[in-house]
Amino acid sequence: MKWMIKYSLFVFLGLLIDSNNTSSHRLCPANFHSPFFIIQSICIAFFTIEFLLRLISCPSYFDFIKSILNWIDFLAIGK
Repeated sequence: MKWMIKYSLFVFLGLLIDSNNTSSHRLCPANFHSPFFIIQSICIAFFTIEFLLRLISCPSYFDFIKSILNWIDFLAIGK
């Protein structure tokens, strides 16, 4: 669990440093400003968090992995 926190901080610091880039080229394509892209990103983030919470709180990881519904959720998130 500690490696997740360290990795999250590493990614956050990388994004923070990259956001201070003052070059003239755009880092974000135009679709990042589309409302549909933003809504889709929020939904994917919500379902990813929900999936991870179900994984962490399950009593048996083996039963969780065996369930076809969890595989469908995983594939839907990763599309």
